[in-house]
Amino acid sequence: MYNAFIRYGLPESILSDRGSQFKATQRGGEANYQWYAHQLGITLVLGRKPQTKGKIEGLFRFVQRDFVMEHRHLDAIQAVNEAFWRWLEDYNFSHEHEGINKQCPADLYSESLHRLTRDELEFVLVHEEPRRVLKTAAISYYGHYYQVPDEYIKRRVWTKLKGTNLTIECGGQVIARTVLRQERYADIPKNRL
Repeated sequence: MYNAFIRYGLPESILSDRGSQFKATQRGGEANYQWYAHQLGITLVLGRKPQTKGKIEGLFRFVQRDFVMEHRHLDAIQAVNEAFWRWLEDYNFSHEHEGINKQCPADLYSESLHRLTRDELEFVLVHEEPRRVLKTAAISYYGHYYQVPDEYIKRRVWTKLKGTNLTIECGGQVIARTVLRQERYADIPKNRL
């Protein structure tokens, strides 16, 4: 979504189903997706009618049939993402659609006037979470371990994620910067886990 927002601007609204990743299941709660949409001024439209839900499910089936089945051989997330962007670009700008008088979907698109700069968008989309530093002078971040200086062992630190850049802070000072790893535990010696 970040890449789409940078390239095309912010949409007025986004249609999604009522899954727990899109809408909090607890009364009065708010899912991250809802919070981010609110911060960006995007109206969330949650499908209620079977016809609307069917359109969402139809999109998922189409992506599985047309993209996933042809790219099952890819074994790295980066390769899948790159292939998906190429496929999406081709579909939107080269595919003539019967339902819209043999036009490409991009021919009917009008660019959003509501835009944010990369810095403004990143400021809203920064993901922050606290972590406790382990005895091995590392923090665990979604299945990966990242080293920090030894003096922070057993202290609480804050992780800030912008895109794939992870910054670790303590007391308002940056103590480590790294890029998220794709492979789990690839460069951490076994005795440090």
